[in-house]
Amino acid sequence: MEHIDFLYHGFTDLVKRWQDEGKMRSDIDPSMIMAIFGALLNVEMHKEEIGFQYFPHLLDYLAEFTMDGLTRPVR
Repeated sequence: MEHIDFLYHGFTDLVKRWQDEGKMRSDIDPSMIMAIFGALLNVEMHKEEIGFQYFPHLLDYLAEFTMDGLTRPVR
């Protein structure tokens, strides 16, 4: 996580606050949530391998599914 910490300085605290407020799932460690967001950024760098024809819709769907999953109540 240190290698991308400069991108997320302060955001981990925001995630923790949202978890405390019940806005985001608290069963997932904040550093894991930040890693998930980092993975979304990495998808952008692999457009050629994935297929240019899927962009930008692929990122839109991944972001939507990620946020839906992180903000819904735990089953």
